[in-house]
Amino acid sequence: MKTCNLWLFLVFLSFNSFTFGNEGEQDVVPVLYMEDLVVTASRFGQSLSDLSPSVSVFSKKTIEDGLYLNVTDVLNQIPGLHLSANGGIGKVTSMFTRGSESNHTAVLLNGRRLPTGFSGQYDLGQLSLSNVGTIEVVRGDNSSLYGGAIGGVVNVRSNVAKGGQNQKLKAEVGSDNGKFYDYNYSLANDRLNSSFGISSANTDGYQENSAFERNSANLYFVYALNDSIDLDFQYLYYDTILGVRGSIYNQFNPGEIKSASDEINKTKAYMYSPGLTFHISDTSNIKVTTNMSKNELKAIKTDYSSDNIFTENINCLESTYEFSHSDNKVKSILGLMFEKRKYEQNPINNFSTSSVSDFEVSYDTRSFFTNTIYQIDRLSEIEVGGRIDSFSNNFERSRSGSIKYSKILGNDEKTKIHAKYSYGKNPPDLLILAYGQNYNFFLEDIDIELEAIRSKEIGIKTNLGEHELGFVYFDNFINNLSTAPWSPNGYQRVLVDSSQTGSETYLSGKLGDQIRYNISYSYLNAKDDEGSQLIRRPKHKWKASIAREFSNFNIGANFTKVSGLTDFAGKSFDIKDYSVARIYGTYFVSEVYSIHFRVENAMNEKYSYLKGYPAPPRQAYLGMTYGF
Repeated sequence: MKTCNLWLFLVFLSFNSFTFGNEGEQDVVPVLYMEDLVVTASRFGQSLSDLSPSVSVFSKKTIEDGLYLNVTDVLNQIPGLHLSANGGIGKVTSMFTRGSESNHTAVLLNGRRLPTGFSGQYDLGQLSLSNVGTIEVVRGDNSSLYGGAIGGVVNVRSNVAKGGQNQKLKAEVGSDNGKFYDYNYSLANDRLNSSFGISSANTDGYQENSAFERNSANLYFVYALNDSIDLDFQYLYYDTILGVRGSIYNQFNPGEIKSASDEINKTKAYMYSPGLTFHISDTSNIKVTTNMSKNELKAIKTDYSSDNIFTENINCLESTYEFSHSDNKVKSILGLMFEKRKYEQNPINNFSTSSVSDFEVSYDTRSFFTNTIYQIDRLSEIEVGGRIDSFSNNFERSRSGSIKYSKILGNDEKTKIHAKYSYGKNPPDLLILAYGQNYNFFLEDIDIELEAIRSKEIGIKTNLGEHELGFVYFDNFINNLSTAPWSPNGYQRVLVDSSQTGSETYLSGKLGDQIRYNISYSYLNAKDDEGSQLIRRPKHKWKASIAREFSNFNIGANFTKVSGLTDFAGKSFDIKDYSVARIYGTYFVSEVYSIHFRVENAMNEKYSYLKGYPAPPRQAYLGMTYGF
């Protein structure tokens, strides 16, 4: 960690001297200024008003005003998503988008796939908001554009500098000896747009052995080498130490209360990704990106097995060609991707008594994908996408596709409807594949079927002046879903089919000039092929947010209600419905200095995300922000 901090300090010094003669705020047009355009839904820059209600965007202002601490705090506010955490900050957190599995949603950073963690899922509980500008979420099958995304896509985008040099320091202290620090730096001129953030988080946790420590860094820049070529670079790093309290129930005897575990998890992850964009003409460009990531988890003092180190390595090369017709009626993108994945488990010492042998799993993926938007007339358009994935090992070849039709209604052109059909495939969770078999499963299985989805979706979005109303209905069917239910004979991999039908409704806008609000309701009916409800997917989720701005003071609140939630710990359990509120506020002492507060679980609700994992009680924090 000391070496990393020194490296970060040197980077910071180099940025301060790398100003190209531009200091302070200047009237320049920085390279890569796309902050108001959404790029995730189609891989083209589009305004939010042009997109379906299946797309949600949290702006930089909303994130900062809401005083959110982690990426998971933001994702919790979005309809159609449910996050389940094994406790408080930093704990393992799974995300279920429209009832799909946790590994079915692709999580990106500026379009690059983040380190997923050992199982092929994501360490969502580890991700800070350091240097994060906006978060874009596309719900529903997007596997034709992003392989392995039959649930949806989350794209975290770094801060975009608007001109000159800016720095910001944020500090916060509070419950459970919590200490959170964040530093951000940005620089922009006519050739460079760069942003850099480092953060530190420490808390003792609200349970025995639930302390969490995280240090992270996020660097992103785009530099115009000349009028035709842009160089960009992404770097992400985090180093965490986490106490694993464990469930309070024994899964082998659910009525038994367990003592706290002594397990400690240490994670180090990094991603670095350079890219080049070649502007061939005003209507076409080529982009080549390499992405190298590693996630290393050390599990020590474990209860039921030896101490192990789990390692994931992913290397990816992607090239895209984007072009549009001269009259802009047709926009297309063609892409090629080559990816190498490698997963390893090894004991930390040579005195292992575990029944699980060391193992190594690796496979390559070669992909071709395309997406085209055709403007039929002034009011309607059609979007068609397709993808082919070939794997080096025993996965079958994957073909994905989608078609979406959108039309603007009425003379005032304030209402837009859409209908979408898609078919996608997803590799199974690697750990679930391994259950009940030798871990070198690629040597055992002749053919491994991919999880496949057929998805239908219709939606409407209408502009009501200062308000916007959106509604989406979806009907999904996922077959060959890999699960690993527990039985007296242990865990065994089972293939099931599942269906997910539901709807998402939201109303957002302004009440006057100072009050902003957002109300949403999500309904989900997710069942397996025997008609049983899928665990950890609530049937009902209500969200409400309101914020009021005064001349030098902002105050806001978020409210969440979840019902119809089940879990499994040796047998099925209904989890108690819960309602949670948080309040926050900021007082602006001057243009550059402010103090703030936030109260999580303000009503001190006693509830659980998962069976045996109580959620945090009321927690309060006080902090300050200084810009210079």
